[in-house]
Amino acid sequence: QELPCKVCTASEGYIPEDLTGTYFRTGPAMFSAGSIVPPKTSIIQPKQPPVADGQDTERMVKHPFEGDGAILAVSFSNNTVSARF
Repeated sequence: QELPCKVCTASEGYIPEDLTGTYFRTGPAMFSAGSIVPPKTSIIQPKQPPVADGQDTERMVKHPFEGDGAILAVSFSNNTVSARF
């Protein structure tokens, strides 16, 4: 699920006027299957109750590349910054 875009202000310093573009960062997010309850409207429901990430080694992935991923996008345009998670 993508969170809505949020316009950010510089907390220190300034944003250069000629800085334009988007920075993408990817990485691991979750390492356990079924650690988040899906919405009740989802056609796929878990067979077992959710567990916190790292609590059940049987439901954990064996390598970080196998886990669910996360993407962060930070866009710079017209002296503003917007972040999407």
